[in-house]
Amino acid sequence: MCELSHTIIEEREESMISIRSNSKPTFRTAHFLKPSLTLTQDPDLLLPPLPTPTPTPTKPTIRDVKNLPLNVLYRGRRNPQKNWKEWVCSLQSKHQSTWKKAGIYDAIWSSTYQVLRQNELVLGIADRWCPETNSFIFPWAEATITLEDMIVLGGFSVLGSSVKKPIKTKDMLEIEDSLIRIHRRLSPARHYVWMDFFMGSGHKLEHEAFLSLWLSRYVFPTSLYDNVGKHLFPIAICLSRGTRMALAPAVLATIYRDLRLLKEKIDATRVRTIKYKGDSFELDLWAPFQLVQLWIWERFPRLRPIQNLIKRGEPRVARWHKVKRENIEKARLVMDSARDSFQWRPYAAVMTNWLSPKFYRNKEEWVSVGPNMDKEIESFALCMRACELVGLECIEQYLPHRVAMQFGMDQDIPICVPRFNLSHQTAWRNYCRPISDQKLYIPHRLFESDVTTRYMNWWKKSMLPQTYAVKGSTKQPRLQTTMPESSKRHKNTGDVVKERNFKHLEMFDKNRSARFRRVRDGKPSLGTETTLPESSKRHKEAGDFVKERNFKHPEMFDKNISARFRRISDGKPSSGTATSLPENSKRHKEADVVKERNFKHLEMFEKKSTRFIRVGDGKPSSGTQSQYLASLNARGRIVREEKLPVLSKVVGGSQRATEVANDRGTKFSVKSVVTIKVHDEEPRSQSMTSMSKQDLEVRICKLEKELAELKEEYNNRLGKQLRGNVHLSPSSRLQPIGFN
Repeated sequence: MCELSHTIIEEREESMISIRSNSKPTFRTAHFLKPSLTLTQDPDLLLPPLPTPTPTPTKPTIRDVKNLPLNVLYRGRRNPQKNWKEWVCSLQSKHQSTWKKAGIYDAIWSSTYQVLRQNELVLGIADRWCPETNSFIFPWAEATITLEDMIVLGGFSVLGSSVKKPIKTKDMLEIEDSLIRIHRRLSPARHYVWMDFFMGSGHKLEHEAFLSLWLSRYVFPTSLYDNVGKHLFPIAICLSRGTRMALAPAVLATIYRDLRLLKEKIDATRVRTIKYKGDSFELDLWAPFQLVQLWIWERFPRLRPIQNLIKRGEPRVARWHKVKRENIEKARLVMDSARDSFQWRPYAAVMTNWLSPKFYRNKEEWVSVGPNMDKEIESFALCMRACELVGLECIEQYLPHRVAMQFGMDQDIPICVPRFNLSHQTAWRNYCRPISDQKLYIPHRLFESDVTTRYMNWWKKSMLPQTYAVKGSTKQPRLQTTMPESSKRHKNTGDVVKERNFKHLEMFDKNRSARFRRVRDGKPSLGTETTLPESSKRHKEAGDFVKERNFKHPEMFDKNISARFRRISDGKPSSGTATSLPENSKRHKEADVVKERNFKHLEMFEKKSTRFIRVGDGKPSSGTQSQYLASLNARGRIVREEKLPVLSKVVGGSQRATEVANDRGTKFSVKSVVTIKVHDEEPRSQSMTSMSKQDLEVRICKLEKELAELKEEYNNRLGKQLRGNVHLSPSSRLQPIGFN
């Protein structure tokens, strides 16, 4: 930990690299915010406590914030009251100069605009909050809400007196007593009651009452919900006299405090939700969290809605008046992947009709520091200096040197800063200490900052454990099956394969989605009657594993419609089916397994779309009723189907190609045939109109002869089967074929 320096800017030559992807280091002159690590310091002794990965919880957790049973009440987000804008307009002509002198003109007008709530964005970014550094820790860098955001988005001043400063003059004390008496008379002094009493009444304290309501509702909402706070009367009286008050650090302190409370509640709810199931948790937040939402919209383009056009003289918040982006999904993922799209300096870009502050310049320059320094430049200097933020009820540490790129400066490894928070007086002295720099560096408004190479290495090293940490992991008993050992699918016997969407092995056959089991010696593992695929490739050799899906029980396999794939061993299908199904998407021409699809029962197979069956040695596979297939006496013969009404009574099918291979296949018959490749003859195709009557009769006779031979052969095999397989059930026995 170092002693706090009064200087702000440091200039030196360093090896710099862009934080964005695919960049290379360059050696140049860079400008850093103090305090930062120097070459003479030991980094091991001065490294900040964070970013460090959050320890993996020992108890079950819920990772997604939106799924937490957490009810957050943002009581500090108040919409404009009815007639509030009219009250502002009525007092503007008389007190406009006073508001500008006190530095609250833009802040008062900002309260007349409504920012629609998107709480999922706030919850998503609050989960990235680090209470030790008061910053958001993203995987790619660190960022936070700064005093600059309070100036631009809120219209508050960083200069002036502390909000804890008491009033001492006699006339101010008399005004305070008068306001307290009216407050008691209207008790409870609700916001609308207070407005009805003073608005347009011409009361001598109308201006002080107006500022008291503005502070109570839009700047420092308190636990006295919807009540005007008496403790804010001294601030309102000072502002009504044109005294500048440092409202920006006070508002930012309340935001830091509530972000810490929200982060702690999120972490606690994650663990407690598992232990106390069904419970819900609530949290009341009083900071103006609409500024957090505006900060997100300004810096994450992918999360922002379509903004309005600003009219001349309007504050920047006018571009977000009553706009909202619908259907925001995975906001946390967008934030974590915003390395290249994050807007480090959104306010430096030129915007039509918006008057930007003077510290956004079109060239870099050094500005002299002294009593006559411009107030806006002085405000920019305070935004870049580490200090304590004094709020009404809290003191928070402000560390802009950790996010130097938000000010157009380069980033080096930040070091720890001592605290000065023993009292409000001590903290305020730390905040308003004098600037010791002789000159202040103002960067070009479009300058893209970099980080040092050692910062990049330090950041990657800090984030490495978090990258591989699994949040929300729990210890659970292993399932009764062997799960995959790698992401690659296995092809060898004995490998571990995938089984999913089931609870118990005895329920395995009742689950529909594809599962994969361990196979030993070509046999399926215990608990299922089938062996399932081990790779995404379809297999072509006997003994491989093939896919079976969308079924409940093996005996129901033939009743499912979608394609299934089974083990083929020695040219025979595995138990539970009478068909062998395809193993790859290519159609097979020689001794391959072919496809059968879109059927419920094997006996209904001929009524569906094109299927492909296996044929070997010139004979159809067992179980087919197609006598036409007997005409193919050589391996790899191709049969093309077309309409042939003459043969419609013989077989059934559709108008697609049927590919034939060797081995046993399915019960299958072809509806119509015109083109046939028999023996070594070339296939020829003739239409019914061009074929002569004599040729047609010859071909019909030839087919009838071949069908008769197939019938005889089939019945012979049926007799052998009945004699050798008496144990088969009647439903699985082959039936004699008869033809009309």
